[in-house]
Amino acid sequence: MGKPRRRHYIGPMNDSIDLQFIARQLERVLDEQRLLRREMDDVRSLVLGLADQNRRIDRHIGDMQADLELMIKSEIGGRMSNVESRLEARTDRQIDALVERLGPP
Repeated sequence: MGKPRRRHYIGPMNDSIDLQFIARQLERVLDEQRLLRREMDDVRSLVLGLADQNRRIDRHIGDMQADLELMIKSEIGGRMSNVESRLEARTDRQIDALVERLGPP
């Protein structure tokens, strides 16, 4: 058996290199890189804006939570006062009715 034959996957190379072609390709790569950097700056700005908006929303939710707590406490306090007043009035009526039935002390 003979020596295995080597295959050339890259065709034969010309000795002449077109420098203008390489310069154009390099310019395209640089333009693409500039575009990608601009897009990355846009993405970074959007992410920073979203983070800022998220902080504002969190702060707003905290404020709303405090407002809701105050409203609920006020509502419960008002209702409790109403119940207390009604119980007190009912108790007073029952005491008065009992005093009337038993007579003066």
